[in-house]
Amino acid sequence: MSNLINRLGEKYDRIPEEQNTFLQLQAEWEDFVIRECEFRSGYIVIETDGVFHYQGGSMALTNYNECLVGKYEDRLRELQIQLYEFSI
Repeated sequence: MSNLINRLGEKYDRIPEEQNTFLQLQAEWEDFVIRECEFRSGYIVIETDGVFHYQGGSMALTNYNECLVGKYEDRLRELQIQLYEFSI
């Protein structure tokens, strides 16, 4: 994914405002996906005094990881389409 983001960033480099917007939206997407997958799976990470505590049932981590995989696969397809559209 980072390779695609870098390649798209190069395409947006011609217009700095768009590049900044793209990178900001990508960071926001990553934060959103983590929160959504935590919510859907019941796998919650809580930080207390620099120590991370994990909460959830026995399948929560598996469900969380499956959610992330699905979200990242979808995002990869979106980025690939975007990169392809730049090349047309």
